[in-house]
Amino acid sequence: MSVPRVISQGRLALSRGFTTQRATGSILCVVSTAAPRRQFSSSVRIREEVVQTPATGPEVPLTATRTASSGNHAQSIAITKLPWDTVPADIEQLLRNAGVDVKRIQFRIDRFTFRCDTSSFIELGSQEQAQNAIKVLNGQQLHGRSLVVRPLNDKFYWDHGFKKEHRFFFHDENTPFQAIQGLLQGRRFRLYVENPGWLNQKDEGKSINATRREIIDKHFGPFGVEAIGALNPVWKGDKQSDSSFLTHIDFASKEGAERAIDSLNDKVIEGRRVQLKPHTVSPRRAEQIGKVDRNLLAQLQQLGLLSTKESLDKVGV
Repeated sequence: MSVPRVISQGRLALSRGFTTQRATGSILCVVSTAAPRRQFSSSVRIREEVVQTPATGPEVPLTATRTASSGNHAQSIAITKLPWDTVPADIEQLLRNAGVDVKRIQFRIDRFTFRCDTSSFIELGSQEQAQNAIKVLNGQQLHGRSLVVRPLNDKFYWDHGFKKEHRFFFHDENTPFQAIQGLLQGRRFRLYVENPGWLNQKDEGKSINATRREIIDKHFGPFGVEAIGALNPVWKGDKQSDSSFLTHIDFASKEGAERAIDSLNDKVIEGRRVQLKPHTVSPRRAEQIGKVDRNLLAQLQQLGLLSTKESLDKVGV
């Protein structure tokens, strides 16, 4: 049986399986909207400036023009300073303990790491409930970290779904599976760069990360990049010959990924040797995926995409 057929059948099984949202249906009314199919150019717009402000909502291009989406902001709250390993079930439990009625939750997750972006936004049953939730939850500990809970900014934009060109996806019943398509289709790779990486900057007013993103765009973009992950901090050790992991890359197609490997792998780019290595799911990452969606983790196990089985034992799969 070919891999595509196995994946297709597995997706059907996944859609019928248990999810944390179904398990909490008694308190949640989650609106799931499938993201429309879109055509993308062969090169991702890596250079586009973005801003992430927990008070106003998700990562949005500075050039974007948006109007506030539907929703009662007066009865909504923002929970920030969340630990990276927070999952939707944690938020649902907090709200359950606060005794509030939940109408909608917006929660973003990194497609490469399945970590949250440290913020969540919730519309509650009434303005009084929002005020009470702020009073009860502000300063409460979650995974050893104190939460900051406040009223929702009136300019906040409610968003949803999976967007191919974005690093983060909005959690719902379908998006976790959409987020791992790069892995399932063999087009997700890890980029390593010879230490200390690309540090030379002709423009002194430009950040190191801006320089590194421009280099990725210039050399990898022509092969078709769908999205890239967060950039790891610059390595400042003494071993100049060693390479360090820089970021994840989801290529737009497997063919493009293969061409990039043929052209760029183990080659010197901008004075530093680079390597592209196929992405595998480590035990720590598998554990985080399992917290978000157990059935998705089981799917990866069935397809042989986990590096070990010990992570499955931790989450009871």
